[in-house]
Amino acid sequence: MPHRAVAVKGQESESDAVLIVVPPVGSGKEDDRRSDLLVKAWTTGATARNDPETAEALRVLYVAVTRARRLVAFALSDTHLTAVKAFLAERGPPHRALHDNGGEQIMLPW
Repeated sequence: MPHRAVAVKGQESESDAVLIVVPPVGSGKEDDRRSDLLVKAWTTGATARNDPETAEALRVLYVAVTRARRLVAFALSDTHLTAVKAFLAERGPPHRALHDNGGEQIMLPW
């Protein structure tokens, strides 16, 4: 059964898989800037002390990732994919990325 990360924060809830959706930049939503700030803070290790919204988003991201027993999947824009892919490659967890390239799905090497 799907749950929002904020709904399980503070609980001992786990799932086989967790999907984390990061809204794309240019979606016309208020989340545009927040998505950029979250991805930048997460992938660069920049502190979010001066931005309580980003600090909370990082905590929610941590909760979501640590609740997955087997798989964590991210739905994010190609712009964010580049940063997240580099971040994961640098740290070494097994990962792969699929992205839309002119309508064609491309699988990147592990």
